[in-house]
Amino acid sequence: MAVSLDQIEGFLKEIGFKYTRVEENQVIIAGFSENETTAALFFRTIDSGDVLQIKMEPRDKNEMFDISSNHKYLNLILPQLLKENYDIKFGNWEYNPENGDLRFAVEIPFMDAVMTKNQFIRIMSVFSSALEAQERIMHIAKTGEVKEDETSKLMAEFAEFLKARQSKQDKEDEDGI
Repeated sequence: MAVSLDQIEGFLKEIGFKYTRVEENQVIIAGFSENETTAALFFRTIDSGDVLQIKMEPRDKNEMFDISSNHKYLNLILPQLLKENYDIKFGNWEYNPENGDLRFAVEIPFMDAVMTKNQFIRIMSVFSSALEAQERIMHIAKTGEVKEDETSKLMAEFAEFLKARQSKQDKEDEDGI
């Protein structure tokens, strides 16, 4: 009942992905891109096929995109990675400070189940979100700018509202009203 590379290959063909199967490494490699953001996907089965592992490695102009442990914006990148992990439904960003490797990984257990095409498509959809996150992370790494999202803006506005309210309350308390 385990998942196999043959099954993954079949699903990739059905949904129109271009890929390369590397038998000696027991891996399928596919490119993935949206707009100008690209990544490489590595499909493996582990634990005798009981687990499907997919790792996405960011690319920048077809070169690996790594972040050294002394990167000048690392203090901005790491919190962004945590936020991206919090926001995503499944899968997680991984960062290795020893060698600068950055990747997004998904591991799905299929011990007593057969993976369906619909499940595979759902799993693949998370990589669109990861690619969007990759774009935000790369922007920070290149510019040092953290783009505010709608939630951050609302939180900042709410904080200002609370601050103004507290200030008004303090003034009223001083006036004895």
